[in-house]
Amino acid sequence: FGYTPCPTKQVTTSSAPTETVEQRLVKISSIDAEIAKVQRQFRDLRLDLEYKLKRAKDTEQQHDLRGQYQIQTGELLDLISRLRSNRGELVNDAVKLLITQENNS
Repeated sequence: FGYTPCPTKQVTTSSAPTETVEQRLVKISSIDAEIAKVQRQFRDLRLDLEYKLKRAKDTEQQHDLRGQYQIQTGELLDLISRLRSNRGELVNDAVKLLITQENNS
C-alpha cells in the first residue's frame, strides 16, 4: 500500500482532449476578432440611429427608431455575452491543460 503512487487527478475540459494549448489560443484569438466585429456593428448601429433621429419627421418615427435600436442592441449584447462566455471557457481549459502539463513534467 505504501509503495503505490498517488493517483493522478484527471482534469476534464469542455474542448476535445486532443487540442493543444496553441489550438485553444487560436480559437481565443478568433473569438476576440468576432467580439471586435460585433462591437463595431454596435458602434455603427448607434451612429446610424443618431443620423436617422436627426432626420426623423415626427416623434412617432423617432419612437419606432428607438424601439428597433433597442431590439438590435439587445441581440448584439447577447451575442457578445455568449462570445465572452465561450472565450472564458477556452481560457480556463488552456490554463488547466498548462497546469496538467506542468505537473506531468
